[in-house]
Amino acid sequence: MRLEEYLGRDDRVVVPLGSTEQHACLSLGTDAILCEKGAIEAARPEGVPVLPVSIAEAGHASWVENFSAARIEGVAIPVEAGPLVSPDALQTASPARVRELRRDGSGWAGAR
Repeated sequence: MRLEEYLGRDDRVVVPLGSTEQHACLSLGTDAILCEKGAIEAARPEGVPVLPVSIAEAGHASWVENFSAARIEGVAIPVEAGPLVSPDALQTASPARVRELRRDGSGWAGAR
């Protein structure tokens, strides 16, 4: 929702591109994590949002979201699980209804 509001006044965003590969004792997502952190640092002075880096082995609702870099300053993380939402309900819902069903947009639907 914050991105939608931003795009109403500016069309710039940064799309970081990383990779998933073995790094000995480091994370499989090392390249993607560093790419995203660099993009955030570069975009911050301009106030341009950085989209999440896309990586194959560690996408949404995975261990990657435990990194502090994935947090938004001033936004509290929900302490309760979101509601269960039927995949059928999401497929037939309008974008506004999907937003209502998912609440914070974190993709809780079908996660359990």
